[in-house]
Amino acid sequence: MLIGKDFEKISFDLFGYTFLEPNAFIGDAIIFAVAIYYAVRIRKLNSKGGFYTNWYWFNIVFGVGFLIGGFGHLFYNSWGVNGKYIPWCSGILSAFFLESAMISIFPKKETRRLYKRLSLLKLVFVFIAAFYVFFTVNLSVDNAKGLMVPTANSVIGLGFGLIALGAYYYNRIDKSFRYFWIAGLLLFPSAVFQALKINLHPWMDRNDVSHILLIISLILYYKGIEGYAMRPEPVNG
Repeated sequence: MLIGKDFEKISFDLFGYTFLEPNAFIGDAIIFAVAIYYAVRIRKLNSKGGFYTNWYWFNIVFGVGFLIGGFGHLFYNSWGVNGKYIPWCSGILSAFFLESAMISIFPKKETRRLYKRLSLLKLVFVFIAAFYVFFTVNLSVDNAKGLMVPTANSVIGLGFGLIALGAYYYNRIDKSFRYFWIAGLLLFPSAVFQALKINLHPWMDRNDVSHILLIISLILYYKGIEGYAMRPEPVNG
């Protein structure tokens, strides 16, 4: 176990190439499969409205972003930091879809419109900030700096969408929204592992722990979505 620093990246040679971090690729591929699976399940709920549409696109963008990120880990020796940009941007966009889904069913129309405008404004601002970092910082020296803006955006957006609105809807709409704020709380142990660089084993490092928590979150999201769809006279956003 290591705290405060990372294990040396796992590598292996195949067909004359050296590949890195197969554990990260496996975790990202599993997240992709789970996200796409739940995107299909959401489509099969036969429920219409912005809530379901945005959750569908959240899973698509989230899953595809992680799959590309997995290849970015595997082919880092060839792709370098170029393999990170799409996953970082997809993280920003998927957070926007999650926010939009949760905002779409806010009962007060004026407040709902305000939240939508603020979420869109944040999306534009965050992309500008992210691209500023991408073009002005030498990320090949320290990839972690490229994650600063997407991570801050996720903490704000998911904190509001999952914890704040999840708790609000739990008390006012349906008890199934407990799954959303519980999923939101999983952000905290993940952040602790990442911030303190807590690595249990070379094959179970801080990223692998985060992957496990993200998979649990995807399951919880769907349970909340399904619970909302199955409630008597669901209100569609």
